[in-house]
Amino acid sequence: MLIFKSRDSRIRNIIGRSFIFSSVVTLAIALIGSIYFNNSGLQILQKDNLQKEQELLSNILVPALIIADMTEVRRLLSLASDANEKFVVIDNSENILMPNYDDLDLIKASISDKNILPECNNVKTGYQIIKGNKLWINCSPLTINSIDKRRIAGILISFSPYPSLWFSSLVFYFFGIAVISLLLNIFWLGRVLHKKLLNPLTTLGARLIEAARSPFDSGIYLDDVKDLPHEIQEIKDAFQGVLTHLHTEYRQRTESEKKSALLDQAARVAHDIRSPIAVMETSLYLLAQDISKEKMLMIQTAIQSVRDIANNLLEQYRDNQQAKISLNTSISSSHDNRNLPRSILLHSLIEQIISQKKHEWLQKSCELTFTFLPDTKLVWINVTPGDVKRMISNLLNNAIEACTNHAKIHIELIKTASIIELCITDNGIGIPTDKIEYFLHGESSKHPGKGLGLSSAKQYMESIGGKLLITSQLSKGTTVRLTFLIALNPPWHPDQIDLLKNNRVIVLDDDMAMQTLWIHRLKNYPVKTHLFTNYGETIHWIKQNHDQLDKMVFLIDYELSEKSVNGLMLLKYLNAQGSSYLITSHAEEVNIQKEIENIGAWLIPKKFASEIPISLREFK
Repeated sequence: MLIFKSRDSRIRNIIGRSFIFSSVVTLAIALIGSIYFNNSGLQILQKDNLQKEQELLSNILVPALIIADMTEVRRLLSLASDANEKFVVIDNSENILMPNYDDLDLIKASISDKNILPECNNVKTGYQIIKGNKLWINCSPLTINSIDKRRIAGILISFSPYPSLWFSSLVFYFFGIAVISLLLNIFWLGRVLHKKLLNPLTTLGARLIEAARSPFDSGIYLDDVKDLPHEIQEIKDAFQGVLTHLHTEYRQRTESEKKSALLDQAARVAHDIRSPIAVMETSLYLLAQDISKEKMLMIQTAIQSVRDIANNLLEQYRDNQQAKISLNTSISSSHDNRNLPRSILLHSLIEQIISQKKHEWLQKSCELTFTFLPDTKLVWINVTPGDVKRMISNLLNNAIEACTNHAKIHIELIKTASIIELCITDNGIGIPTDKIEYFLHGESSKHPGKGLGLSSAKQYMESIGGKLLITSQLSKGTTVRLTFLIALNPPWHPDQIDLLKNNRVIVLDDDMAMQTLWIHRLKNYPVKTHLFTNYGETIHWIKQNHDQLDKMVFLIDYELSEKSVNGLMLLKYLNAQGSSYLITSHAEEVNIQKEIENIGAWLIPKKFASEIPISLREFK
């Protein structure tokens, strides 16, 4: 507030100095004008008085001139003259008559010609400066009026001093009125400006400074700043619009940041959950002989529920990240991994879809189950994940819509030599046998033009070298069979982890559950295991033991608690070859696959860390 007071006083000083300057100028003009008009009035009055004096003196002098009584003329001139005014007569004989002849040179200098013609044609009249004297000279002819004609007896000249400034009470009268008027005007203008300009500007400025200190405080408004001139009101409205826009943007950004932070945290939690799930499944496999099938099923169901939660959280996170990318890139961005054909694990994709459907169908009565044999978990297919996901999701939606009561939908994966078959079976109303071909050829559709219907699903499966078959019985249900060609293992996916005797196995993972898993899996092998949770510590240890680098096997987690680094960066630093394995939940992302392939390392999906075989080879 002190800053604004300083600005306010500066405005006051400017206005004050402006008033003082304008007052001085106004008073000066008033004084000069008063003196000028007063002087003009005095000059006119003096001229009139001189004319009257000369008329009166002329009447007295003419008789003396007629009789040529020069002594009388000089006597009369002496009586009429005084220290301020002198009278001189020049007769027709060009005789100069004056009380005394001390100023004779002054008289001669006022005559422009030696020959004085009748009347005053050759006399300098009016304001004259003669021999350094400022004089007012007036001249009038001395006329003799007779019955038959008018005759000039001479001329009468008067000399009086001309003052530079003539003051009178009239000057002070005008000057006093000007001063009083100016003071009243200043007082009135000061009050008006203070009320209509300074006070509103002070209040508005204070509120704007308050808003500048807390620009995102929604409690700051300018509506209470009232009684403003039109121009200042427009400025206030503009600032209020800016503040409102800032508040709206801040709220939206805050909500977006909160949502993004929650999704980031959820993705982190989902990622961290996957490691304990893998360990739990390994432990459950080891305990299978010691617990009953009922307890085994209950534990598996619980584990699957946790996996469903993790899958849903990760899916929401990926959708959010994809939405951000779409705002900054074109729709066909290379970052959209779901729209690129690549090698994917069908089992993993189905698990994600099942988790999503369980979340979508919370309010529906549906029993959704999934069975598979262990050999189907590591089956790769070469497809566009987004298309396959939409197709299977649409088929599951059709299945639940076909169920009238309690829905039962069963998904099964079956692997043969070169194909893997996905079967979706429901207990719905079924499809008449003679109508199946119509549905498959698109002549009848439940939702025309929306999503991937049966006909579109059939066309897509055939386009990737697969098949779609339907078997159905009325009132019993329908089975949709999707047949995919099994792709060769990607070049970056190992069939097993190869170890040599006396290898040093470096495990970098900030999850204690994964470290425990690797300790358990490696304890029976003749290798030495080194566990690290920190990227920097790992690099430091490797540098200290760089001479044994050829004996090292690296099992590196991709996502680390240190946000600025990841496991892939470590493998790049090592220029990793066949002894390096990146363990990650993002194994199906194209960018990571390409990076691993470029540096010649291996990539293992984290969910299969407990299942991938470990082989001890003989040193050659």
